Amino acid sequence: MVNFHCIAEGCSNDSRKKHNALKYPDMILNGCIVDFHVLPSAIKNPKLRKLWLSQIRREGFNPDPNCHWHALCSRHFIEGRTTKENAVPTLFDYNIYKTGIPRDTKNSHLRPIEQLILTTQLANIVTVSQLPKVPRQKKYIPDIPVISYIEKPSLDHIYCLSTEVSEDVSIEEKCVLLIENNNTLEQKCQRYETDTNQLRKQVKLLQVELHATKEENKILNEKFNNTDKLLKDKLVEKLTKSDSNVKCFLRLASISMLFGIFKLLEGHASKMKYWMGPDSSDGKRWQVNNKK
Repeated sequence: MVNFHCIAEGCSNDSRKKHNALKYPDMILNGCIVDFHVLPSAIKNPKLRKLWLSQIRREGFNPDPNCHWHALCSRHFIEGRTTKENAVPTLFDYNIYKTGIPRDTKNSHLRPIEQLILTTQLANIVTVSQLPKVPRQKKYIPDIPVISYIEKPSLDHIYCLSTEVSEDVSIEEKCVLLIENNNTLEQKCQRYETDTNQLRKQVKLLQVELHATKEENKILNEKFNNTDKLLKDKLVEKLTKSDSNVKCFLRLASISMLFGIFKLLEGHASKMKYWMGPDSSDGKRWQVNNKK
């Protein structure tokens, strides 16, 4: 039989003391005798073995991987044994067996009441079918006013809500109310008619403005399309801009002299004849010679 001795510093627990556990109070944990847990295998679980050795903190302690009697007692584990949640020992002499914080287990995030419910038997838990049935409340339906009609002295009938006119009112008073309502409606109609007439006038004015702008656009388009006329107009503007331009281009004294000459020639301009012979500007030979 292999005897185990706890390899943690400051711990003297030994498996041979189990028979006389009453003499050794450290051998008792939570009313039970401590157990011994062998170091993890260096072949099967080397990472966990390194974690154990790092927690033990013994200088120069490198146990032989082939030896299987190096162990830790259950006093160094939070739950008193190795579990999936707490597989690494954390309670030692250097931390006074207090700094170990248990990891979150499956139900540790639950409140104590919820943990108690999970541990109780299913028979003690109240299901939905066992809850008392509560009768459904009826939906509230608001009262809708009923439509009725009132007879006038004439054969026509005018409909109104029964909530607006009470039964205590006489027929004459009802007729007066209806006449007043008709008058107000007529006034509103007159206002609407005046507004519509004003809008129609504005629309007509806008149509006239649109027509004028269209005509202006046509005139401008014609001017831009007729390049010869534009050039002539620009030339006339340039010549008649000042007296200095008239003197420079036409060798005349002033603009007034130029316009006076045009007035004298207006009557004779329609009777003037131009040379249309072979050497005129319209002749083909003259054009061909110019092209050459």
